[in-house]
Amino acid sequence: MIYRLFVIAIVVLHCFGVLYSQKVKADDSSLDNGLLSTYKARKPWFVNQGIVEANSTPKYLNQLINSDSPYLLSHALQPINWKAWSPSFEKGIDDSTKLIFVSIGYSTCHWCHVMAEESFLSSSIANVLNKSYLSIKVDREQWPLVDNRFKTALETLKGEAGWPINVVLTPGGDVIWVDSYLQAEDFKKVLVGLAKRWQQKPQAILSVSERIKRKLNENIYSGDIAKQNLASSSEVKKVLPEQHKHILSLMKSESVQSGPRFLRANWSLGQLDEYLRTGKREYLDSVESQVRGILMSPTYDAIEGGFHRYAVDGNWQQPHYEKMLYTQANMIRVLSKLYAITSNSEYLTALNQTNSWVKKWLKQPFGYASAVSALSDGKEGAYYQLPNGLIPLDNKAKTYLNYTPTKQEVLGYSLLSLTSLTTNWPTSAFVAQVQSYRDIAAKPLIDEKVLVSWNALYAIALLEAYSVTNDKQLQIQANRLINNLWDNFYLDGTLFRSGFLGKVSVEGQYDDYALLASALLRLSFYESWSDIERASSSKSRAKLLLQHLQISLSQAYNFNKLMSLNHDGELSSIKSSVYEAFVEGYKLVHEPSFNKLTKSIASFDKRNLHLLVNEYSLSNQLSAKQRKINIGQTYFAKGHGKILVTYEKDAILVNVDLEPGWHINADSVMDERYLPTQLSIRNLTELNSAQIEVTYPKAKLQSLSFSKKPLKLFEGDFIIQMDISSLKVMDDPMIIINLQSCSDRLCLLPETLYIVAI
Repeated sequence: MIYRLFVIAIVVLHCFGVLYSQKVKADDSSLDNGLLSTYKARKPWFVNQGIVEANSTPKYLNQLINSDSPYLLSHALQPINWKAWSPSFEKGIDDSTKLIFVSIGYSTCHWCHVMAEESFLSSSIANVLNKSYLSIKVDREQWPLVDNRFKTALETLKGEAGWPINVVLTPGGDVIWVDSYLQAEDFKKVLVGLAKRWQQKPQAILSVSERIKRKLNENIYSGDIAKQNLASSSEVKKVLPEQHKHILSLMKSESVQSGPRFLRANWSLGQLDEYLRTGKREYLDSVESQVRGILMSPTYDAIEGGFHRYAVDGNWQQPHYEKMLYTQANMIRVLSKLYAITSNSEYLTALNQTNSWVKKWLKQPFGYASAVSALSDGKEGAYYQLPNGLIPLDNKAKTYLNYTPTKQEVLGYSLLSLTSLTTNWPTSAFVAQVQSYRDIAAKPLIDEKVLVSWNALYAIALLEAYSVTNDKQLQIQANRLINNLWDNFYLDGTLFRSGFLGKVSVEGQYDDYALLASALLRLSFYESWSDIERASSSKSRAKLLLQHLQISLSQAYNFNKLMSLNHDGELSSIKSSVYEAFVEGYKLVHEPSFNKLTKSIASFDKRNLHLLVNEYSLSNQLSAKQRKINIGQTYFAKGHGKILVTYEKDAILVNVDLEPGWHINADSVMDERYLPTQLSIRNLTELNSAQIEVTYPKAKLQSLSFSKKPLKLFEGDFIIQMDISSLKVMDDPMIIINLQSCSDRLCLLPETLYIVAI
């Protein structure tokens, strides 16, 4: 209430004429030789982006010309004396005569561009900012923690958040005003009013900032475990099924609500895992219904592949046409899991078409670019919509395509979507017809910035796709991408987050370390045991990243910050990504302190357990800890063994690869203290189970140091075969493997592995 009254007071002051404006004067110092030389070196980029003409000279230049972000560079020729965000600004500035103005956006943000055109090119607004403010521009994709801080402030004070986010801070760095897009006139009123108030009554401003700080601190994780009523592991376990049911209900209700509607891949992945855990068909049906609806809508680009970020409506029929790398990664993960479960080839077709689009459009020297703009030729979605009558589609093409005149701003254009899912649509004649128009159409701009976290997520998606398709090219592509990230972004013991125009910048954030570590751990599955032991192995590199992150999180301030990053958005919460990386790290690199850290991350006040639904990705990780569902393959024996489960005609093949010096008990044991290896298929009747013949390799009789009796063991690389020719239909794809692993010195506890055969 106080915050709103304060803003109203500013407007009232303006209405009474106490506010001022002045004629703009160009800041001649901004055209110094250093900035000009940088501009000349980067001018080809500006020309290529259509920002300037080849023979033009800029009227204005600011410090953003030195930045390593396409979004920031697009503001470098504005009359505002912008500076790029630096961690030093967290503590404010020394100049007490000026307030701080922070503006946060990203390249594919529509309203960011609108505000840039209306306000940041305005001479009168530039004059106010240059005189009374230190103006800072932030690319939210480079600085996710900065973005989260001010997004949380906007949500807390205004009830909702959207971009651009515009914030005014005291010189000490405390919030006194925050809002999203404003028209130029209203924006200027706020800037002038706050500047005037700061000059005349700074104590009033500081009082407001203190009240806002207290309000914001109510939502910050305190980190004081002693003051929390901690839930036990059994209490957390008890509420997890309810989280899955709640998300199922939300997915069903979304289809009858108005937009905007996001793809929410985290929901789909969690629901598919819960289907595999429980066998309850409603979880699978819900995901299939949504994904098939997306694939047959304009939100999926059936011509070239790739998913648009979200739909304006609730039924996927009016896309917002930007394409993000992380969207493609998330949806490839969903399609991979769906294909593994159902074997429906349309999911594989969409997966391959999407990956082809990423390779064609986003390939950069260090990895893949971040995003493709929704705008082309100055219009949203023009590239993806077919001008009416431009290409006469033949009758055969019309059987594949919906060709509906749009009601959006781009009048005279039609939306394109599939009428049915077939396995051959990317190579069909109608795609070629539409592609012939796109080949000559104005293309949307690409944000060429390479982000480690998003690229690592894409590498994870590629490895998951490889695990269900056995397409070796996907594994090669993932391996090349991960090694590119390591070679170009991990320098002298520090991981950098962002790469652009051959230069890396911004020290890695929590999600960069966690996701790249997770990608490396997954890649290690395909390395030989001799390679895994090397210092340059994927496991060793992952351990370095996790140790760096662990040291950072040992500081209470950083740990508290991580714990506050607990809300899923289009991406899993950063807290969830960190938790998953340390869980896998503990299993595979044998570092006990990683396990201790995961327990701290997964500590909850029992009074807030109902809020777990806001971090559903973490709920799914906690469910996986109770029963991990593996698609096609998994490590076991604390990383000393690997299993790959595949179909081959009327048989299921279980390929086991054990590290030298490790064994598993054979299918029969000579000492009842040890568990024999047993294979089964979930939910089979007793009769069907009896008809399945399992062929095991010949066991070796060996004496180990911890046992006086000889043991019957399997070791090395071998295959166990299940003959399923007697089964007419195999409704449940889940293979259950019970085994116990031993080294020469000890036997581990028995394990039960759940693996979907592929």
